[in-house]
Amino acid sequence: MPARVPEYATFTGARSDTPRPARIPRAPAPGKRMNFLSIPMLEIAACWLAAFGLFLTGVSPTVSFEDTGELAWAAASLGVTHPTGYPWLTMLGSLFMRIPAGDPAFRLNVMSAAAGAFAVACAFTIARDIAGARGLAPSRSRLAGWTAAAALATSRTFWWQASIGDKYTLSLALMGAVVATLVRAWRARDAAKLALPSFLAGLALSHHLHGLYLLPVLSLAAWRLRPARSRALLLAFLFILPISAKGPALAIRSAGDPELNWGTPDTAGRLYDYLAARQYRFIMGANKGPTEVATRTLDQAFAMPLGQFGPALVLAVPGLAALRALPGLLPGAGIVFATNLFLAVSYNTPEIERYYLLSYLLLAVLCGVGLSVLPRLGRLLPAVGAAAILFAAARNGAVSPRGKHYLAWDFAVNQLAFLPRSSLMMTEGDDQAFPLFYMRYVLGGREDTDVIGMPFLAWEPGYASIGRHHPGISLPQFSSNPGVLLPRFIVANSLTRKAFYTPGCSAGDSQSHLVPYGLVYEAYVDPAKAVAARRTPARFPRLRLRGVADAAEWDDPVTLRAARNYGNAMAFNGSRALEHGDRDGAARFLSAALRVPMAEEIRPVALTHLGMALAAQGFMGEAEDRLRRAIRLSPRFGPALFQLAKLLYVTRQAGPEIRGLLMAAAENHHLLNQVERRELAFLLAKVP
Repeated sequence: MPARVPEYATFTGARSDTPRPARIPRAPAPGKRMNFLSIPMLEIAACWLAAFGLFLTGVSPTVSFEDTGELAWAAASLGVTHPTGYPWLTMLGSLFMRIPAGDPAFRLNVMSAAAGAFAVACAFTIARDIAGARGLAPSRSRLAGWTAAAALATSRTFWWQASIGDKYTLSLALMGAVVATLVRAWRARDAAKLALPSFLAGLALSHHLHGLYLLPVLSLAAWRLRPARSRALLLAFLFILPISAKGPALAIRSAGDPELNWGTPDTAGRLYDYLAARQYRFIMGANKGPTEVATRTLDQAFAMPLGQFGPALVLAVPGLAALRALPGLLPGAGIVFATNLFLAVSYNTPEIERYYLLSYLLLAVLCGVGLSVLPRLGRLLPAVGAAAILFAAARNGAVSPRGKHYLAWDFAVNQLAFLPRSSLMMTEGDDQAFPLFYMRYVLGGREDTDVIGMPFLAWEPGYASIGRHHPGISLPQFSSNPGVLLPRFIVANSLTRKAFYTPGCSAGDSQSHLVPYGLVYEAYVDPAKAVAARRTPARFPRLRLRGVADAAEWDDPVTLRAARNYGNAMAFNGSRALEHGDRDGAARFLSAALRVPMAEEIRPVALTHLGMALAAQGFMGEAEDRLRRAIRLSPRFGPALFQLAKLLYVTRQAGPEIRGLLMAAAENHHLLNQVERRELAFLLAKVP
């Protein structure tokens, strides 16, 4: 007889005397688990920690080039950075500045490493989601995630950016979060899940204009998922909210008159000019001919990604095919790549690789997914793919980390340390200006020297703020023309202060009033005083040169450009020493200059002058070697041709080679001075 079941033992939550069997959770169907916790948070945290640990091993110990010095100053003082402004980075950076470790720039570098690790975790999530949507086993999905994370973390430009305190890793962290949440919404085909990516996309765009890359694909997702009108309005509100908050945040902070107050965006008109980056219109959307556009497009579409991932980029091909698992994901990725390429190609800057970080993240994801599908084709292919990623990691690990990158710090110290007291240092160019800003206004070095940025000087609101923050400076009548304002400014302060320029601060015919003074240039308004200063012996103090000779190994155009300033300055001072008869000093300066990078057009000049100094010291064989090297670099360089002919004439008395050199020098005589021209005419008459 069956056991009697009490009447109250119905499924109403009432207690039953009959034991219930253990509940076995039902496995979800593939592609149905859309909760963010469907990927174990422990794995995401492990991915973040691994990437953060990798970046910490190579993080720069101090200030670097690019915008790091300015951003550190902004974070330390809550100032207003250059357009289009980075208020969220400034506020987040001010929190990291409170970490009691290293100097302030190091703390900002740690923030960049943390943001970079978050971007790597986003790549991990995206790749694993796509592999899961394709129906791959959990082990394959995990392989896709870790491979994508490794490919992105060890890519050349991203690894470099995660080692310094610039704005690009935070930008990629925000954009990566948008893509990760957007893929989740796409998998679920749920318009409600577009809320988070919409807000994050607005936050990414308010941080940096790179957020524009996401607008087309975000619009495509909204069109495919077709949210209701009320929900669409909510999505638009969430997108606009952080963008609309940026302007008031900048205006409020600017109204507080911080010392770093770029553009002074405290009125509606100036705020519009600031947010529209009108100051940078000359490099944004620069006009280019069809040939240049085609060349840049091919280079940036293929050569740059290959430089980031090396042979591992081949894995992106099967990964691209795997995107078909999610309808619409393949055209979405194509739209992101195309938008990124279209906007970056028109940007006229040599450091363009940083503008493709979102594309590099997507390529890393494709590499991860591609490797996860290879086991179906054979056992050897996954091993080959993993080896390709390890090869790229080893190659990039030699050039990307900045753990020993003291060049920017030393560059700033070398410019400031030997200036006279109460000097004015005029700066132009981020490479030279921002490390000086950091050294002077964050660390408080050389408080007797005022470092003035020429963009501030030529901007009327900024010009007025100079008088408020530098009370010892005399301000003449303002002019928006730097060629008019700078001489006025120097004259107004000449009785109490000497003025100096950073390398590259002035060009063209204005160089005539600049006299090399170590690594910087002393400025003279009176041409006669400039001529007199050039006649004095060169002064080139002992320099810190860590990393200068090996600058080319960093594979970083910004570092290489700064290192060239050392070579150029040493060559200029060596030439001055030669003019004053200081042969030992000339040989020392010029030999040092030739051991470091320098502008290619200056190297033949330095070799020629070194040959002249060595010949004057009696080292004829070494002098001939330097002169021949100068001619190999520049076969039509008249001074080198003439000096070699003169040397051969003195040591060998005759020969057909001498006549050929003299004739070539005569054809390119425009760089010879008056004495050399007379000697050339004499030798032409003597040599048959």
